[in-house]
Amino acid sequence: MCFDQLGCIDLGGLIRDHNGQVKVAFSQKLMDTFKPIFVELLAIREGLRIAKENCLVIHITESDCSSAASMVNSSGGWSPTNPIANDIVSLLRELGG
Repeated sequence: MCFDQLGCIDLGGLIRDHNGQVKVAFSQKLMDTFKPIFVELLAIREGLRIAKENCLVIHITESDCSSAASMVNSSGGWSPTNPIANDIVSLLRELGG
């Protein structure tokens, strides 16, 4: 969620096992404003970082934002959010996803 008027964003997510049971839930507030695509990428990266920290294997990564998924899956093009997409790809490789 982006709260431009308040100067902050909230990001969060769930990590579930193969049965759909929640293994980890996370939420974080950042005192800054970002474009929604950037917030989605930050949430994905944070979820993967937490999965790595908890030694979880990731098989499927989902996002409500098709633009974020496309950016992670693309191999070219430069944008300010690409470094985060590159972090996500690296974390996915480490986690088996």
